[in-house]
Amino acid sequence: MPPQLAFMIWPVVVMILFRTLRFRVAMIWSIIGGYLLLPPKIYFNFPVLPSIDKFFVASAATLLASLFTLRGMTSRTPARRALKTADPEAASFRPGWIPQDNIIRALLILTVLGAMMTALTNGDPLSYGPRRLPGLRPYDGFSSILTALAWLLPFFMARKFLATPESHRLLLLSLGIAGLLYSLPALYEVRMSPQLNRIVYGYFPGSWVQYIRDGGFRPLVFLVHGLRLGIFFTVAILSSIAYFRSGRNDKRWLLVLAALWIFATLAVSKTLGAFLIATLLIPVALFAGVRLQLLAAAILAAIVLTFPVVRGTGFFPVKPLTSFAQGISPARAQSLAFRFRNEDILLEKARQRPAFGWGGWGRARVYNQNGRDISITDGRWVIVIGRFGWAGYLGEFGLLTIPIILMALRRRKYAITLASSGLGLALAANLADLIPNSGLTPVTLLMAGALVGRLELKRVDESARETPPEPMKMERPSRYARPRPVASAATAPATAPVSAPVSPVPDTSPAATRKRRTYTRFPARTNS
Repeated sequence: MPPQLAFMIWPVVVMILFRTLRFRVAMIWSIIGGYLLLPPKIYFNFPVLPSIDKFFVASAATLLASLFTLRGMTSRTPARRALKTADPEAASFRPGWIPQDNIIRALLILTVLGAMMTALTNGDPLSYGPRRLPGLRPYDGFSSILTALAWLLPFFMARKFLATPESHRLLLLSLGIAGLLYSLPALYEVRMSPQLNRIVYGYFPGSWVQYIRDGGFRPLVFLVHGLRLGIFFTVAILSSIAYFRSGRNDKRWLLVLAALWIFATLAVSKTLGAFLIATLLIPVALFAGVRLQLLAAAILAAIVLTFPVVRGTGFFPVKPLTSFAQGISPARAQSLAFRFRNEDILLEKARQRPAFGWGGWGRARVYNQNGRDISITDGRWVIVIGRFGWAGYLGEFGLLTIPIILMALRRRKYAITLASSGLGLALAANLADLIPNSGLTPVTLLMAGALVGRLELKRVDESARETPPEPMKMERPSRYARPRPVASAATAPATAPVSAPVSPVPDTSPAATRKRRTYTRFPARTNS
């Protein structure tokens, strides 16, 4: 199948999902399915507009389908059509599309203004031997703003539609099922080599050497890199465990078996970083309560947010980590040392323009005197801080880490449940992978947006919402009287005034004193 045809088919698939599934289920699977199934590394560039890739196609199609469905739910539609898109928690959707929390709003403003300031402060062209790099214009700033907003579409949709604890359980369940289903093609590629992208779409997205590991193969399926597949499996494992601990379904123990299966798939996928993250956090997800889960997630989020400072000041344990990798595999130790050397030279160049960075067009990379690119960017943090400086880094990584930290600080005040803390732990695992790799995906933004929506809801009393009302009793004083509803003690208003019993006053009206005729089933006897 040509990749262009897959991009054109996916909006139709999204509309079918929204017509046949509940609103939140369709929205979640439209984004996750597009991320997992559409072809990677295919771009269509247009002037000013963001690059049309798999992430943009999935997010834009989901947004349009959401808008059309919401319009149909609020307009006068036939009952059959309304039932297909009905959602029991539609009343809990957050108002508007802009977050209400002031801290999150400030981070969004910093992201948008930082992109424009990057363009305004990099108007000078650069020369490295025979290589010439153009300067940036305000046109590039507008393009960067549109790209950032398009990239944040899953964040905005999750904040609006996935704010409640029940929505978090639904997201956890969807991630667990997606990981279980995706493990089947991954195991195929472990055995047969990563060929599915070539079989389905006709090309291989990367270098073949990167997927030969320890006498076997590292799976890829339809993602950009095998490392992103590994961290997705880690998120799926933690989500399955979190749903098991927070769910109420009698069959939720099947998610534990799914987590074991996905963990076995991750173990044979030869992604060491994701495997270590999963191994460290699985006990926390299984045995820790809400407080300890949020504490672990907040610590990881704080480490990720402050990592450039620690790395730049020399306090990061580079040599101990290299020695640890040497004990596992000399090849991995060499790869880790190469990664650290590249981070050092990229940070050295980023310090020359720390506020707003160097911008795009490869200006943040390092070149030798012959104009040859001698740097390789792996971690997401070093890419962002080189292109957009500290303004861009704090804006992007603040939107991902601050919701976890705020949730940990407001745990008691907002009555955070295991579903939300488990989702925060899964997000923290994904963020930890952003230090060595560039695994920022729509799934990451989906989890972060859901936590932001939960912060806006503040305290949610689930027990009051989930307790069914007591059925109303019907009073039938006589055989032929019409039944009348009588409020029970639970449904009676608590503030109703209590008055002393009043003796009934006899009715002396002519209609009341008139003798009532007694009706029987037998006619009265008459004397003929």
